[in-house]
Amino acid sequence: MKLQVRVRLVFRTAAATKAAYLALKPDNVGFPKGLRMTMKSHADFLELMFYSTARVGTLASTIDEVLEKIQVTEELARKVKLLK
Repeated sequence: MKLQVRVRLVFRTAAATKAAYLALKPDNVGFPKGLRMTMKSHADFLELMFYSTARVGTLASTIDEVLEKIQVTEELARKVKLLK
C-alpha cells in the first residue's frame, strides 16, 4: 500500500517557520526503509509531505516524532526570545 500524508503547519512569524525548517532539515535523511519526507518552507507555514510504502504504524510514529521535534524547537526558540 502506498500512503501520502501532507501536514501544513502555520506559524505566527516567518522566523518561527524558518526555525522549524532548519531544525528538521538535518533529520530529513535516514528514514526507515519505504518512508521519506519532503519539506517546503513558506513565509508563515511549513508544508511536510510524507510518502510511505511501510506500515501505517511506522508512518504515524515518524510523523509524531517530526511534530514533537517542531514543538521542542518552538519552545526553545520562545525561551531564547526568538519568538513572541
